[in-house]
Amino acid sequence: MNQFSMRDIVFNYELEQIKNLMLYLEKVNVLWEEEKRNIDEKYKSLKDENHEHWDSVFADYEDEYHVFELFSINLKHSVYITAWMTFESMSRKIYEDIATKKGESKSIIKENTKFIDKLIKHHLKSKLWKEVIVEEDLIDDIDRYKKVRNNIIHNNGQVQQGDLKKAEYKDIVIKSYRMDFSSEYLHEYVESICSFLEQMYVYKENIER
Repeated sequence: MNQFSMRDIVFNYELEQIKNLMLYLEKVNVLWEEEKRNIDEKYKSLKDENHEHWDSVFADYEDEYHVFELFSINLKHSVYITAWMTFESMSRKIYEDIATKKGESKSIIKENTKFIDKLIKHHLKSKLWKEVIVEEDLIDDIDRYKKVRNNIIHNNGQVQQGDLKKAEYKDIVIKSYRMDFSSEYLHEYVESICSFLEQMYVYKENIER
């Protein structure tokens, strides 16, 4: 993409919206770490002052800490889903353009909830998509991230004991059976979905040349 067209500008703008979510989360993470330190310092002082009553004070400490931790987890889940929605919308647009240029049916875009599933399978089985995404590991990553997305949407991010060793949760911290994403995990997630989109977009643009 040596020369930027209006489509290039729109695509890159939408891609930046996904990446900007990470910048927002990083700021929130800094505030969360500060809040944790404040809570720890507050209750350390209370422990020193009320040593004989520490059991009841500690219960308050756990409650306050849990509230902030839950807020942090919910926020990460929200950002994860927002990024996925943008990713799905962008991949749908690119797919429709490629299908049009190749004279292929656009039928897989009709069912929203199954779009990514169908896109991955379509890519793996059809000559149309043979050159779109060459990295099989990336396809596996997208499929894994999709399962995490489904868990957040349908199960509020809760993971049952028997699910903890499943591949889609291997890099995720589980706190009280809820998924908590590290900054590293979220960065990898954003990088993967952006790479997926970029490879599709480059292929789409090259069709015209």
